[in-house]
Amino acid sequence: MTRRYFTYADALEALDDFYAMQVGTGTRASVLRRAILDAYDEVIQSWNWSFLKDTGRIVAHAAYKTGTVSYNTATRELTLVGGTWPSWAADASVRVDGIVCDVQSRSSDSVLVLDTDRNPGETLTAETYVLFERWLALPDDFLSTDAPMAETFYNFGQLSSLAEIEARLRYESGTGYLRGFAVGPNPKGAGSALYLDPPLSVQQCVDFVYRRRRRDLRITGMDATDSPGTIATVGTTAVAGTGTAFTATMEGAILRIGSGTTKPTGMAGTSPYVEEHVIDDVTSGVALLTKTVIGTYSGKAYRVSDPIDLERHVWDYFLRCAEARLVRKPDDKRWAEAAKQAAFLEARAADAGATPRQVAGAATRSSPTRLADLYSNS
Repeated sequence: MTRRYFTYADALEALDDFYAMQVGTGTRASVLRRAILDAYDEVIQSWNWSFLKDTGRIVAHAAYKTGTVSYNTATRELTLVGGTWPSWAADASVRVDGIVCDVQSRSSDSVLVLDTDRNPGETLTAETYVLFERWLALPDDFLSTDAPMAETFYNFGQLSSLAEIEARLRYESGTGYLRGFAVGPNPKGAGSALYLDPPLSVQQCVDFVYRRRRRDLRITGMDATDSPGTIATVGTTAVAGTGTAFTATMEGAILRIGSGTTKPTGMAGTSPYVEEHVIDDVTSGVALLTKTVIGTYSGKAYRVSDPIDLERHVWDYFLRCAEARLVRKPDDKRWAEAAKQAAFLEARAADAGATPRQVAGAATRSSPTRLADLYSNS
């Protein structure tokens, strides 16, 4: 069965129909778009949806302390003698002369440039040191996580506050197995990082289940700049455009192909699409690749629109949330809120993702007790 997608364009079509049915006339496009974006946030925040869970893995390297180092205050260069800076040193920290410093960049196998503020502050010569990972970058879409899992342990230490981990780092200089972790900001950019306590003495793979951010909505599929020109395919994943304006922001969006020169609509529209595919890579303004193979077409209209990052069982709830933001009359508002609540309960009930086996009574050695085996007076 081919997966169906629900797009920004589908939502706009549905809300336009709803508004016309309620009021009898259309409304400004910005009103519909604002209702969709607000409803998107409302749905995501209303429940801990199973489809927004993902798994991740990052490698935590063992601390490195081979050789000795010298530090130049003028250039902020930390030069290593008798060893080679590992490739992960660019995002590491180093303890030298009892001070925890951060690495700004790795210039070569023997030279690191330290952070403007977090450095020794004085010239040093032939000092011992420890290079370690104070933090590990988490995925760009990371939102929150339960306890991470180490390669050979069920859990990965205890959840601590970032302040507690930073304090321990300053008065405990040893390395070892992880005993605590915290989630905080990524020191080298946007996003989050996993902070470790203490620096690791052995390399570990860190696995974690996390709640991810939903995909943002930008490409409506209704603007003239979204889908100009026509496309052609030859039964592969390659799409060639004529008069198109493909951009990198379309990667991950949904490409729908029409049956002629009319822009395709959703299945409920007057010109349903023939095929839809996820855009994998945009190589130029007139060429892109999809994740799956497309049939053979020539000179066909198309539409590109961002997917609504919700599973199918939540689509109805999402639309009811958007509709509730459009109605203004008190009676209509009460009806819309009741419809939204009913859709929410249905979406929650369908969100389990797995149905555990249910039995009546305790299990025995041979088999669990069945309902049919229970005593009855009837």
